[in-house]
Amino acid sequence: MSKKAIQKYLLYGELVCVLLMSCFFAYRILTFSNSEPMGYLLARLICFVFALLIILQNIKSKVTIWGSTFLAVSYVLIVTLNILIVTKTSINDFTDAALWPLLFLTAYEVTAQNCISEVSLFRILKITKIVCLGYSFVLVIEHILGIIPGTSEMFPTYVLLALVPFSLYEMDMEHGIKFNVIYLICTLLIILMTSKRSCILVLAVGIMGYFLVKAKVQGRNVKAIVNKMAKYILAIFVIFLAMYFVTKLMKLDIVERLNEMLNGDTNGRSAIWENVLEAFNASTLSEKLIGHGYHAFRFYKYSGYMYILNGNLAHNDYLNTLYDYGIIGVTVYVSFLLSMIKELLLLIKKKSEIAPAFTFSIVLLGFLTFVSYFGIESRIINYVAIFWGYTLAIKRFNIEN
Repeated sequence: MSKKAIQKYLLYGELVCVLLMSCFFAYRILTFSNSEPMGYLLARLICFVFALLIILQNIKSKVTIWGSTFLAVSYVLIVTLNILIVTKTSINDFTDAALWPLLFLTAYEVTAQNCISEVSLFRILKITKIVCLGYSFVLVIEHILGIIPGTSEMFPTYVLLALVPFSLYEMDMEHGIKFNVIYLICTLLIILMTSKRSCILVLAVGIMGYFLVKAKVQGRNVKAIVNKMAKYILAIFVIFLAMYFVTKLMKLDIVERLNEMLNGDTNGRSAIWENVLEAFNASTLSEKLIGHGYHAFRFYKYSGYMYILNGNLAHNDYLNTLYDYGIIGVTVYVSFLLSMIKELLLLIKKKSEIAPAFTFSIVLLGFLTFVSYFGIESRIINYVAIFWGYTLAIKRFNIEN
């Protein structure tokens, strides 16, 4: 078997393992478990090993000598040293923290070597979307019925959003248009059913950005695009009204939650952010530089924390990374994210067909890194990291599939 074939199947294996991870995590929610299922940890470990094998096969390749890939490697090294020296915990923590930049690197590397076709990738993603929609509807319905308490519904909404850039990109490549339109509609319905405010805004702002950038890339009349967007907005508004009355009957609060957010209610986040900064300022110089260790803030319990917000992360990637990995870690993390924004601006400038879908991924990045958690662990960001690696390699090496 050739090197290209091996790398192709290793990437397929990664995609399957990421899907299994999301399924096992959904199973954890359904079974009210407080710990990760063994299947989840095993799938993540296999995915991690596959990523390392791809990277080792290309260790001498000049393909990866590039700004964003260098930053991804740097982030992996910082996480590795932090876990080995500061946290001193198991490989489970390492695979959780370092998997997503490795997925970015391997998707970029395998695509750059022209080892995978778009048709094959889209076929795997179609199965992935069907499975994710299936368990998401189950989770959300059980949440609405009160069977699943708390905020467990957030996981399926975030995973579905992470797959949206691929759906938009597929449609731009004129592949699976009807299926992906259905996928986007179902994603919208699930988000409305969960009343996740940040997700609603991501979808609304992201789709608007997608259409506006698409108009610019194609040199079309922006006014015509705005008129077209108005039709979509009207359709979404009608769906929203229908969902509003349905959710009212189910005692959900979509409109009230949006109104609270517009009036400055952060659902306890501002109190948590203040506590993160207070804890960081009280740290030693070495802790400020290299951090307190992987997920250190998760176990930093201060008065009222677990009651302020149902969750145990800082709900802000930058503050969470600052506390866990220090000034050095957050600098590299922010630098990588800024490199993705820089890539978007270059794509728009060159009028690349990749730019519209990439715009949505950056909107997703902007919202979730600030009010939730996006790249703290390898759960939400995985598919977006793969999307970045795949599309940027296509553009950089002018690959035609």
